[in-house]
Amino acid sequence: MPRSLLSELKRRNVWRAAALYAAAAWLLVQVATQVFPFFDVPAWVVRAIIVASVLGFPFWIAFAWLYELTPEGLKRESEVDPAQSITPQTGKRLDRWIIGILSAAVVLLLANTFVWHKGGVLGGRDAGSAAPDAASGSRATAAPAAPLHSIAVLPFENLSTDKEQEYFADGISEDLLDLLTKVPALRVAARTSSFSFKGQHLEVPEIARRLNVANVLQGSVRWAGDRVRITAQLVRAADGYQVWSQIWDRKLGDVFQVQDEIASDVVKELRVTLLGAAAPQARETDPRAYALYLQARELGRGFSRESLLRSDSLYRQVLAIDPRYAPAWTELATNIVNETGIIGVLPNEEGLRRARELAAKAVAIDPGYALAHAGLGYLASLEGDLARAAREYERALALDSTDPRVLGNSTALLSSLGRVKEAIAVMEYVVEREPVNVTGLYNLGLHYLAAGRYDDAIARLRT
Repeated sequence: MPRSLLSELKRRNVWRAAALYAAAAWLLVQVATQVFPFFDVPAWVVRAIIVASVLGFPFWIAFAWLYELTPEGLKRESEVDPAQSITPQTGKRLDRWIIGILSAAVVLLLANTFVWHKGGVLGGRDAGSAAPDAASGSRATAAPAAPLHSIAVLPFENLSTDKEQEYFADGISEDLLDLLTKVPALRVAARTSSFSFKGQHLEVPEIARRLNVANVLQGSVRWAGDRVRITAQLVRAADGYQVWSQIWDRKLGDVFQVQDEIASDVVKELRVTLLGAAAPQARETDPRAYALYLQARELGRGFSRESLLRSDSLYRQVLAIDPRYAPAWTELATNIVNETGIIGVLPNEEGLRRARELAAKAVAIDPGYALAHAGLGYLASLEGDLARAAREYERALALDSTDPRVLGNSTALLSSLGRVKEAIAVMEYVVEREPVNVTGLYNLGLHYLAAGRYDDAIARLRT
């Protein structure tokens, strides 16, 4: 692409218009998927919004290229005298809109994580008592949003010609439900509630609404001679989409052994699908590098000049052994921030620049490392680049919305935006997850102080 065209795209604010459209479309889709189900809006409406957003993008770009906002209103760009153009002022307005929309997106992601966890698993609510009367279909007086990590296991459908095999289908469902209740992070609807829908032909979103769950597991059983085929599907209640499915073909043999095997496989998949985009996996490195990394991380938590510099030295030894170990780059960047802001080893501008380069290196090596994106977001918020901070936090939260450090770092952006109450709510959740984390207690105390809650601040800072 010629340099002159790139310059013209920038002058006409086409890049900013594209960023504004993308941010607004993403926020609209997120609001639709989270809010519409509570008003029984059909799933096709959400799909229509997504399709319309995609189709509208090229028209928006063409509009941004052809037209310009002037004090007299919209005019064709070719009709505007370059000397009279106000595109720089328009660009600043677009920047403010982009920052506002991205900030709203980050707040939505944080609310999605914090509020659902607070009201569900971490709140200690009983699954059975939380669900309304499924048989009558009555709503709770003030039904909260379904916790993200919540599920109902519906009775599996018996597709065999022999209706006497109904007990096997029910047994599979019951065993699955019993196994899932043993997973601490899951909120599982009680058997009496989920089995009350047996024989009813209701849509999954409606069942999930009545049971106040975010996910539904359903399936079927079919016998053929001495073999059985069992299918299971995990469905996301918000839009009725199938998240995961699997088929098992087995010989009968011992019925209980078959049940146990299938139940174990499903639980394994549910841990992957419900509790994160992928099963947690250690980022492997050379054993020598890993030993040094653990020592460096522990030293870095000392927050003294000597311990931080020793930690730096060990991290560099780690990277000499394995230069592609993203956690070491990220933790070294964290050290640099602490050396700059806490003990003044480096001038502020130089320290932030070096830390940003190290965190960017981690992201380049491992784009899926949420903590590295959160580090870039934190640095951007310190530098006053709130739009970039919002983008990085949005990415970090999309990758891992439960990591306490990701959530804790995000409060820097919330504070910069004046959203002290939201920052406190997030930090309270972080402290609830890690009640002995000194950094979390300290940051929560600072947020209380900013909100004028002096007694709470003193209590936390003394802890």
